[in-house]
Amino acid sequence: MLLGDTIEIFRNFYKTNENISKFSIKRSIKNLLTLMHTELSRANVSVVLEEFEDRNISQVENIIQQILLILIHNAKDAVVEKFKDDFKSRVISISVKFDEKYCYIKVSEFGCGVDKRIQEKIFDTPKTTKEFGSGIGLYFGKKLANEKICGDLKLLSVKDPTVFCFSFAIN
Repeated sequence: MLLGDTIEIFRNFYKTNENISKFSIKRSIKNLLTLMHTELSRANVSVVLEEFEDRNISQVENIIQQILLILIHNAKDAVVEKFKDDFKSRVISISVKFDEKYCYIKVSEFGCGVDKRIQEKIFDTPKTTKEFGSGIGLYFGKKLANEKICGDLKLLSVKDPTVFCFSFAIN
């Protein structure tokens, strides 16, 4: 049954459907974490999804998941780089809040942080601070948020913790 559920989650994630549908944001995040489980486990990274009151929203689910994938993947790289031998410190936190019109998802970690020299331009053009990175992730995530789901992606804190906030219209 678990394998069947995982295959279904996989199918839905890779659909290129940009239709708006109604879905649970909590279930959507948990499905994404299920897809990322192997990658996160191999890196000895744990993700804490803070408790929140779930809502069903009307939005393009796979775009939301793709942007969260970028944020979680970057957070994983940051904690792995900083905590080379301290696996217990490799923690990513996700918090979710709503207001009348928007959902706000914060992804935070105590990894190596964002260089202050690039913080103003981090979303402008593809750039990377990683040895083998393309730098397209945050640029692409912000572009998707702005153009496809009436949303935004912001860097709230550069270090201790590094916090990115992803917001989008819920209807």
